[in-house]
Formats: sequence, structure tokens, C-alpha cells
Amino acid sequence: MQMLELLLGPSGYGKTTQILSAVRARAEQGGESLLVVPEQASATTEGLVRRTLGERLVSGVTVCSFRTLAERILDECGGGELPTVSEAGRAVLVRRALHALDPEDISQFGGVRRSASFCAACAKAVQELKTAGVTPQLLARAGASQPRLRQLALIFSAYEAQLAGAALDPSDRLTVAASRLAPGFFAGQEIFLDGFDGFTAPQYQLLRAMLDGGADLTAALCCPGLGGGEALFAPAQETARRLSRLASGAGVRTKVTVLQTDRRHAPGSGMALLADALQSGLPLEKTLDGVWLTPVQAPWQEAKYAAAALAGEARKGTPYSRMAVVCRDKTGYDAALRRECRLMGVPLFEDENVTLQFSAPAAAMRAAVSIARRGLNAADILAFLKTGLVQGADAPGIAMLESYTQVWRMTADDWRSPLPEGRTLDGYDARPDDPAAKAEMAAAERVRALAAGPLDAFWQRTAPARTAQGMRGSALCEALYDLLEEVGAPACVSAAAARTELHSAPAADEQRRMWDAAMELLDELYRLLEQDEVTAAEFDELLHLMLRGSDLGRIPQMLEAVLFTTADRLRPEGIDCCVVLGAADGQFPPPVGASGLLSHADRELLAAAGASLPGEFEQRVRQEELYFYRTAAAACCRTWFFYSQNGGEARPSPALAQAGAEQMPPFHPTPALLCPTPEAAVDWLCGRGGEEFAGRLPGLSERLEELQQRGSTPVYAVRDTPAMQLLLGRDLTISPSRMERFYRCRLAYFLEYVARLRAPRPARLDMRLGGALIHFILERALQSAEFLQGVEQQKEGLSPDPAPLRQLAKTLAEEYLDTLPGQTGLSRREENTVRRIVDGMAPLLQFLQAEQAQSRFAPEAFELSIGPQQEQPGLSVPLPDGHTAFLTGKIDRVDAMQSDGRRWLRVVDYKTGGKDFSLDSVFYGLDAQMLLYLFSLCPPTAGGFADTGLPAGVLYLLADPKKQTASREKVCAPQPPSYAWHGLVTNEEEVWRGMDAEGTGKYVPFGFKGKGERTPNQYSAGKLASRSEMARICAHLCRKLQQMGADLYAGQVDASPLKGGNFDPCRYCAYSDVCRRAPDAPVEEMRPGAGKAFRDDEQQEEDTHETMDKPAAGRD
Repeated sequence: MQMLELLLGPSGYGKTTQILSAVRARAEQGGESLLVVPEQASATTEGLVRRTLGERLVSGVTVCSFRTLAERILDECGGGELPTVSEAGRAVLVRRALHALDPEDISQFGGVRRSASFCAACAKAVQELKTAGVTPQLLARAGASQPRLRQLALIFSAYEAQLAGAALDPSDRLTVAASRLAPGFFAGQEIFLDGFDGFTAPQYQLLRAMLDGGADLTAALCCPGLGGGEALFAPAQETARRLSRLASGAGVRTKVTVLQTDRRHAPGSGMALLADALQSGLPLEKTLDGVWLTPVQAPWQEAKYAAAALAGEARKGTPYSRMAVVCRDKTGYDAALRRECRLMGVPLFEDENVTLQFSAPAAAMRAAVSIARRGLNAADILAFLKTGLVQGADAPGIAMLESYTQVWRMTADDWRSPLPEGRTLDGYDARPDDPAAKAEMAAAERVRALAAGPLDAFWQRTAPARTAQGMRGSALCEALYDLLEEVGAPACVSAAAARTELHSAPAADEQRRMWDAAMELLDELYRLLEQDEVTAAEFDELLHLMLRGSDLGRIPQMLEAVLFTTADRLRPEGIDCCVVLGAADGQFPPPVGASGLLSHADRELLAAAGASLPGEFEQRVRQEELYFYRTAAAACCRTWFFYSQNGGEARPSPALAQAGAEQMPPFHPTPALLCPTPEAAVDWLCGRGGEEFAGRLPGLSERLEELQQRGSTPVYAVRDTPAMQLLLGRDLTISPSRMERFYRCRLAYFLEYVARLRAPRPARLDMRLGGALIHFILERALQSAEFLQGVEQQKEGLSPDPAPLRQLAKTLAEEYLDTLPGQTGLSRREENTVRRIVDGMAPLLQFLQAEQAQSRFAPEAFELSIGPQQEQPGLSVPLPDGHTAFLTGKIDRVDAMQSDGRRWLRVVDYKTGGKDFSLDSVFYGLDAQMLLYLFSLCPPTAGGFADTGLPAGVLYLLADPKKQTASREKVCAPQPPSYAWHGLVTNEEEVWRGMDAEGTGKYVPFGFKGKGERTPNQYSAGKLASRSEMARICAHLCRKLQQMGADLYAGQVDASPLKGGNFDPCRYCAYSDVCRRAPDAPVEEMRPGAGKAFRDDEQQEEDTHETMDKPAAGRD
């Protein structure tokens, strides 16, 4: 006789076990069973059935969800001809429905109706309404007095019109299946329902059709009976009563079986007592064994204690597959738990759904559609290439092309043409004849050709989509699929999966699954837009909606792993140990608020009209309480509850507090539990564990401190010193700028100049290139006839005409720009920069004419190269193991003065912006470029310096005029600009008189006590140095060169930044991602006054040794 059996009982009372027993009994007699479970529980239930029935009997039972059951009915009974829209497709159809309506008719949503988020929210509201069996007509009647509900009813009705005759909503598929179900379809089968708390309106319709068709049903529900008991079970009891009424209406007898015995928990155990207390609401009378409630400081500590508890249970013999970690919301826990489980060697499986939104096929499609909108551009083309779906485009080639785009501006036309010859990835610092540079450009060009051609064809094919009318959406889908075919995307997926399969078959399957799902989504979008005209922007929004709304489940890929899930997805069968995270008041259960477009008032209004929405306030509150109850009672043996106080006074979950939180002792893991692996031990000792344990072992504090410093700031060194010597060569050539880079940070020097990992430098006329342009103009101008003629006129007291200097500067600027490799034209900003530089050259050249007219120093050389086999030998110092370090470089300008048979030399450089010379910096090897050049021209001897080459000093001329303050009368009278000097001058009167004959202070880096005075003023300290001080500086710099060379050959390249004043070398360092130096890691600070060590009046022992030692310098 046909019957509906209601199998009732609290969690753990054996409902699933009894169902499986009945299924097994039927299978042994040759009968068939159908086990219907929630969608997310299908995989878990299939495994449970296989373990219970064995391979011989498992064929006698079919596990399915309502969705797959409806598909089976439609396949066999007809009615499945129309495609079913996916959850993502529903949002697309809602968007079409919105466009079909007059904006005035949906004015309540006028501001947001075109946004993707509103379409998704509207689709969710439609899903809720269909789930509750609400029709557009019922919604319109119930919301007759509510404008927002009336307009939502219009959207709902328009959505139904979009579906009519074209597709089925997922909920409608159940309704159609119920209407097509043939009598006797389930003949010989018994249907079991397990894992449900309630059913939707379409599911009730299908259940009624099953009963009308003569099927026997058994439904398991979590409640202690049809009446009475705690309000906790009210939703399940209402479901049982509704099923009973459904059966009565079909003329089917209902049998109620109430299970009375807890089969999950051992009698009298802590878990059994806890489950009873949660069911009854009565307080516990004794301390529980096997149940812990622990407040901690933060979520990371919850995760650490959870992993320690799991690792401890595993050592006792509990399989990982019989453990679970459950929370209500994974936010704040997933990363921390993954980290702690990895450290403690606990395998973890996260039960969650994933979307296509961030997959490689999705990224490729979004990038291509963006190109259809905006045209060819670097960002989208590189995004398309980086998906790995362009056949032949390898990672090095993509990296070369990306570097090229960072160096050179590329328009859409540039992408369509081969990369110009003469350009390299070094920009204006080109190496056109370097084979490596040519190979880099060839790789970049090859990858450009692979992607730019197909993408340009796609852009042209989708031209109508950039008009207001748009193009057929199906045609856009075809163009997108053809593009993927043309670039070889399917072959790339197959090849990548084959490579991945060598070390991870599940990961390879995931790659193939993502591609198949993306193509299915594109097929669905094709069907949805077959008759629609859309613009590229609209298509991009629709594609984004589909990708974001896609839902792909995840199946465990290992036999033994701890399940990490949320309470609403938990299946409590087969769990021995359970960890509950976030068991705090207001966190689990969470507060119930309004969700989606339907407010609590809207739901109550619909409930009064006879509809029951799943989001009703009371129903959601009870559902959340039920989630917590089932989670708390899920484990057979042991449960750990953790919650974070976060610096406050958080309280445990209300259910635990009511049961008696004081009867649940806290869990305090021992060091042995927290350190099951060496990695976990190191992590614990470097954290709070080290503080607790430090006093127990001698010397542990010091060792832990050292370990923490190494962990927070890695120590870098080259251990393979022979390889380092091969990279550096037999001898080392060092430029002053590289020396400064080394002493600023050794690791940055190694990465840039030894490993040659250089950040791309845009080919722009920036500050660096502007300085090079100024140097070029000054170098050529100071040797020109126009300039020299002006100097002679200045000597005769005449004022030379500045016009020839302006024209000369303009001509030289054009000549310089013509020499830049790969230059094809300047931007407007760069043209303005060049014009500004040229305009500033004439007054600067006039100032230099006046300076040379009165100076006894005359230019002797320009752009003088120093170093081995160069015009001028540089400093050289011996290094260990027979190596030698040679100074190399190019001196902008060398001036000489003959006086009493002695030849004084000075080095002049030009700087833009600001330049403050400081002997403190020189002491640390910084700002020493000009001094090193000077000492290369004036090599030191045992007695100091030879008369044939005496160091007169180094001068930096700032190319920007000085800012001056003056009276209104002086401001109104035109005054020639004045320029500032910085540097160091030998403290001998004939030297600084040779530079500034009249003692004006205009041509030296210091002032005088009075006009015409011969004594520098009190502010000249640090800007004058005696010859012995010069010798001491030279010896110190030679030692810095020697130290640099020795450390490099020894592989000493640690990240040791030198910080001075307001300059922090780490702030804008290009290698910070490589270095991973902690922001609070100690740095070497420049000591103020360090430059005093060079002074004659310093009597410190170290300085005395520096003065007396023979300089470690020579001439190569």
C-alpha cells in the first residue's frame, strides 16, 4: 500500500543510517531505491552509499538532487526540449527584461537599473519568488499599495516574457517535470529524501506529482516529533506537517516514525550531554568530557589551536577524513587555517563553489571584449597573452614585449606594425649592436605578431558593436570563439593539461573543466543573445555577469583530508572530531538582516498573501539556530569551540551560554601539540611560544632573536664565489655612480649590475635625460666660437649679445635629440620640456662667460674618459686573490691653472635640481664621483700630491638660477640671473683667488667676510680642505673602492641599506619585492659629523692611522 513515511529525530539519532539500512535491504532483495539529497551533498552521499552497500549492491540505488531528478524525468517523459538558463543566464535575461521596459514604469530603480550588480540582485529576487511559488500576478496583487513591489512585479513579468518559448528557468524545470511525470514512472522504486530542512514550492509540486504517480516516499527531518519541543525544530516540524497534508491531499497514508535513541554519541559522553542540552534548552549539570570552549585573542589563534587539535587527533589514530572544521563565514579564517594546517602537516579540503570569473578562459574573453570596446592597447593585449591561451607565446617573449611597452609608447597603429628597428628594451640607453638586445627585440616582435594580428581582425570584425545600434550578440559570441580558435587556445589548454598531468592529475582535470565550462557559458550567451543587438560595452557587462554568476562545485581530490566547510553545507555523517570556529555571540549564529531587493516587510506582506519566502525573518532566525545545533552535535567523539575576543569581551554563542559555557573547559594546547612538525616548531618559537619557553633553556632567547631577525629580514649572500668571479671577470671596473649604488644597498647593486635585473626605463624626456641634454649643450657650447667670443668680450668689459647663444642652444638641442636611438617624435609635454631647457641655456652660458672671463682656471678637457686603455688612467686598487679594481667614468669638464710652476686641476659638473655636497656622505662612499675623478687626475704620492697635478677642488654648478630676495626697486630693474655652486675647494688662497678673482663669492661654493676680502667667512667649513685633508679623503675613498671589490668577489651582497637624513633607499626601490625586507628592519644610519674624520684637527687614533698610512692607490 502506498505510503509517506516521516522519519523524525534530532541530529545524530540515526535517520540517515536507517535510510541506508532500508536501501541496503531493498538492494539485497533486488529492489531499486532513489535517494534524493541537496545538490551540495551529492558527492558526499555517493561516497557514503558506496561504503555502506559495497560494490555489489551499490547499483541498486541512485543518488540525485531535485535538479538531476527533474532532468531524468524530462529526458524520459518529454518536455526537456527547451534549454535551461543557468543562474548566471538568469541575470542576463533580467537585464534584457529591464531594457524592454519603459524607464518610467520602473522609476523606483531608475538610478541603478543598468548596473550589473542590480541585475544580479534582481535575478536573485526572481529566484526567491519562484522558489516560493510567487507569480508576477500574485506579487502585483500583494504589492498593490507598494510602488517598489509593483515595479518589481513588472520586471518579473518581463522576465517571464523573455523566457516564454525560448528557455526554462531552473525552478520552472521542476514544475514542468511535475506536469510531465507519467504514472508508474517510479514503479518498483522507493524514494528517500534526506538532508533537507524544508522544500521549495516547485519541489513540493514535484513531490505531489510523485505521490499522485503512486510512489512511496520516506522523508527524514531533523526534529523530535510533529509537535512540542523547542522552537529550534519549528521549521522542520512545519515541513513535516506540510508533507503530511500533501500526502492527505493525494489520498496517501502517512506514517510517522520518531527515533528515540542517540546513535551518534556514546551514552553519558560529553557530546551526548551537549546534544541533549542544546535540544532541550536545559543547562548542563556537570563538566563535559570531550567538549572544549576556548576564547582566544584573534582568528589566527583560533586557526592555530584548531590545527593543533586536529594534528593531535591524527596522532591518536583518527583518520583525517573523519575530522571537520566548520564556521559560519570563512572570511578571516580560510587563509589562517590553510597556513596553520600546512605548517602542522594536516591535509585540508575546502568545500566551496568556485566561479569562472578568474579563470584563464574568462580573462582571455574579457580582454578580447575590452579590445573590441577600446581598440588595441597594451594593457588588454598583455592580459590576453598572459592567459597562456596564445599558441607559441612563451613567458620570456611575453615578458620582453611587456618590457618594451613600458619603455616605448605604443599606439594602435604601432601594434599593427613590426617593432621599429633601432629600438631596444634599454630605451634611449640603447645597445643596438648588442646580440642580446637584438634577441630580446626578436622575442618581443614574435609574440606581438602572434597576438596583434588576430586581435586586430577581431577588433575590425566587431566594428558594429562600437556604434549606438550595436551588433547581433550571437555574432559577437561567434567572433570571440573564432578568435580563441585562431590563436590556438584549445591546443594550449590540452598542452597545459598534459604538462600538469605529469605531477597532478586533478589539477589537469581542473584546467580542462574550466575550459569546457567557459565554452558552455559562451554557448549559453550565444543562445540568449541570438536575436539581440548589443554594443561591445553591453556585451562586456553581460559576459561579466555570466562569469561572476557561474557556479562550479569542487570535489575532494584526496582520500584523507580534513573537511573545511560552512555550517549550511555540512553533512554530519561520519565525523568523529569537529572544530567550530567563530562560536561567538553575533558571529555564529550571525545576525539576520534584510537581504536582496525584498525587505522583511515585503516578505511578511507576501506571507499574508499565502506565499512563504525562504528569507522570512523568523524562518531565517530558526534556520541559523538549526545550523548551529547541527554543527555542535555533528561529531561523534570530540568538539572544540573557539571564538575571538579581538581585544574586547566577546561572549560565546547564545546556545552554548544557555547550555552552560562554564561546564565546557578551555582547550590549552601543550608545546608538543603546537609543534607536531619542525616547521610548526620554528613558527611557534618565533612567536609567543618563544616568550613562554625562553626562560627554560639557556641561550634560547638569543638564538630565537637571531632566528626572528633572519626570518623577518633574509640575509643575502653568494655562496658560489667561483661563479661570482666568473660573472665579475678577472678584474673589476667600477664607476663612481656604481660605487654609490653599492654603498646605498649592496643587494640592489648586485641585482642591477651583476644579475642585470633592471626595471624598464621609459623612453621619455625625463629629469635624467633632461640633465643629459643640458650636459650635451654645455659641453659643445663651451667649445664653440660664439661662446669663446663672448668670453673675450667680457674680458674687455663688453656685454655680449645673448641671441647667438639662444640659437646655439636650440641647434645643439636638436642635434642631441637626433642622436637618441629609436626617437620618432616628442610629445607635447616633452617639447615644452626641451623649450624650457633651451630658454634657460642662454643666461647660464652668459654666467659661464662671466665666470671664465675673470677666472685663471681655463677648460682643458671635456667628456674626458678615464680607466684602463682610456685617455686618462683612473685610480686602481689591489684586491685579494690577485684581482684589481679600476675606476672608470667620464669627466664632464676639467679646468687647469698654472701658478708658480704648479699645475692646479679642478673638476666641474653641472646639476639640475638641488645638490648639497657633504663630507659626511663622502665618508660613507656617497657623493664621491667628482672627488674620485679629481684624484684620478691628481694621483696621490707618498708625500701628498705632485706639483704637476695638484687637486684644486670639485665644483657642482646648479643649472637652475638661485632664488633671490630683493627690494621692490631691484626687482623692477632687470638683473642677470645668478647660479649657485657647491663642492669642495683646496684651502689655499691662490686656488680660490684663481676661481673668484674679486672675492665676490659668485664663483665658489662659499662666501667671503666682506666684499673684496681675502678670507672665507664662517660658513665655509666643510667646503674648504687642506692638501693633507685632500690626501686623507683620497686614501679613504681608495679603501672604499678596495672594500667594495673585495666584498663583491666574496659574495657579500646583503640587503644593508644606508639611510641618511630624509633619504630612505628602500622607499622607492625597484627590488623591494625581491628583497622582502621588513619595514621595521634595522638600517645603517649615516652618522652626522662623520666627515670630520678627514680634518687636520681631529686627533683620533683611527684618523691618525688614515693620515699616516700610504694611500692604497696607483695608476694602471
